[in-house]
Amino acid sequence: MKQFLLLIVFLVGLCLVLVISQISAQEPITITPALKDKILTPTVNNATGRNDSVWVFEENFCGVSCWRNIIPGVTTSSELTSDLHLDDMVTSISDVSDLGFIEWEYEHGVWVRANLYRDLVGLPVSDLTINMPRYGTLQEVISYIGEPSHIAIVADTSPDMTSTKPTILYRIYFIYSGQGIVLHYLRTQAPSQANITKTSLIDQVIIVESNTDNFMTHLRIHDSNSLLTWQGDNTLIYYCNLAYTNSEFCP
Repeated sequence: MKQFLLLIVFLVGLCLVLVISQISAQEPITITPALKDKILTPTVNNATGRNDSVWVFEENFCGVSCWRNIIPGVTTSSELTSDLHLDDMVTSISDVSDLGFIEWEYEHGVWVRANLYRDLVGLPVSDLTINMPRYGTLQEVISYIGEPSHIAIVADTSPDMTSTKPTILYRIYFIYSGQGIVLHYLRTQAPSQANITKTSLIDQVIIVESNTDNFMTHLRIHDSNSLLTWQGDNTLIYYCNLAYTNSEFCP
């Protein structure tokens, strides 16, 4: 009799396990908002060689001249620091508002500098410079925010004490005039060998107020001829000759 009762208990327990398993299989798995955010946040993927810097472009733009709810010309220094202290992804903050800027770093290694309008009430942000931990390509950026509208070729002369001819340094920017976005092109080749293509490396993203005057001011572009309509892949010499009639500036 005792063995019979044990058998009954065993069979009942087995039936309960099977029923619970069946119900669990049919119920959808829900992800809490906090966990979902973690899952959608890109991490370093050494297996695929994915560029960490694409995080800058994934779901972080919030409209014209807006990145992670920071809006140049609108967001004040106190609002910025308050939001940064509440952001779990921020690993360090350096608030030197009295010197005109605030810097902080995210867990991906992306670090940002916000310059401030020191002469305006509330010290609003004037521009953001987002420095990427690994260089991205123009093609990667295009896949998120489309083709740039303009390119700027700025030739700066630098005195060289060992030569009678000044050294010419080139600052090259891809500009999204309708979005308040500027990409800084990291040129590692000699000027005469440089091609501007969709594989060009990007090391900085700059967010400014979206109008021509602000682009010119923040990028220190003194000649409006330096701001050219983007015409796709070409050589640095091609774009340089469009910007400057003085051939000394072009390699």
